[in-house]
Amino acid sequence: MASPIAFAPMENDISDSRLSSDTIEKEEPKDDGPFSRDSAIKLIDDCQEKFLSIIKTNFEEEKYILEHNQDGLEIFSCDTNEGFMIISRWKAPFTPERIVNFLRCTENRKQWDKNIADIKQICAITPDISVYYQLYKKVLAAAPRDLLLISKITQVENTMIEISTSIDSPVFPEKKDIVRAQLFLGGYYIKPIEKDTDGNICEVTNVSQASFGGSIPKGMLKKMSIKLVPTYIKSLVEGIKSQDSKENNNDAKI
Repeated sequence: MASPIAFAPMENDISDSRLSSDTIEKEEPKDDGPFSRDSAIKLIDDCQEKFLSIIKTNFEEEKYILEHNQDGLEIFSCDTNEGFMIISRWKAPFTPERIVNFLRCTENRKQWDKNIADIKQICAITPDISVYYQLYKKVLAAAPRDLLLISKITQVENTMIEISTSIDSPVFPEKKDIVRAQLFLGGYYIKPIEKDTDGNICEVTNVSQASFGGSIPKGMLKKMSIKLVPTYIKSLVEGIKSQDSKENNNDAKI
């Protein structure tokens, strides 16, 4: 909705079918309205193919630069024709399904992600493909940024894949005084692991390739983006823990 690697599935292991797990909170498809269903599905499927090819990359041996390696978090970067790509890899004490369900809950996003000013689902193309609008807060002298995204969730055995990319629609044009950013490729590859000494039970690889628009130099944007990754992950983990704690307390009162 908005990071190597020897654990990617083989191409023939990737399923294009709808999610089969009952543990994932599915959304019923609505009228796709301003979006062509076939074009939208092709757009996100092409994005998923690119994402999986990146996931198979050995980041330590390829063109990627290790920018951060501390407290169990690795952050890699590389320059691209469109700007730059950032890949982060880390572990968490949650199941892959739990993380995906939390990321999909737009109602709680502003509570734990302080960079978000607004987020909403525009429509559901299929039970696992939806379109979202995200508005980011103004940072320093930079104008606010927004994104119109299409996202898809796929389950391959116990591994969860959540991918997103920008989508265009004349019904949602750019707004005055807000820069429309472009997400070329974004996603999470979350696979279960054996429980480690820190209680982690999954490994997360997050990929983000975007253009923020405006006139801020690419080098400055990359440094800012890399600096924000640890804070974002910490907020995500603490957000899930907080929500789980509230739900456990509510269950105990029943």
